[in-house]
Amino acid sequence: MDRVMAPFLRWAATLLVQGLVLRDAIWFDGWVCPSLHLMGLLLLPLTLSPTTLLLIGGITGLALDFMTAGGGLWTSSGLLFGTLLGLVNRLLAPREGYEIDSRPTTEDQGWGWFITRALILVVAHDLWRFGLEAGRWGIRWQTMPMAITSALATTALIVLIHMLFSGNRRTR
Repeated sequence: MDRVMAPFLRWAATLLVQGLVLRDAIWFDGWVCPSLHLMGLLLLPLTLSPTTLLLIGGITGLALDFMTAGGGLWTSSGLLFGTLLGLVNRLLAPREGYEIDSRPTTEDQGWGWFITRALILVVAHDLWRFGLEAGRWGIRWQTMPMAITSALATTALIVLIHMLFSGNRRTR
């Protein structure tokens, strides 16, 4: 698959899975609400501009709001994720910066980088989403543990899927 198109096809695939299959996935009495679409955003090229990341995050949220009747909840969360994605990419960048052909995968960046980046972004996304969904300040503190467990489960799901589908490039 072409290196340019592959990230965008993964983004579209995860968006469709989230919107059509996992749209109402609420497991363990609300303690796990997977956000698989974030994997598509996490695997976008590292060289995209912050404006492009914000735009793609917003489009992702709008599409999910349309598919799930989310009322703007997913759009808001997608815009936050798109904003933070560029910031976290810069924060975790090597001193020399990313290579022009670097990809945000374990093969190019390593497991520590991949898991740290995913965990930071997914936790921020879920805290924001659960906080907005709660709607009142009084119950936001009650939803924070649920957001954390959901974020940990989503990150574990993303890591598991990445392990299953990433190419293992070993040379002899």
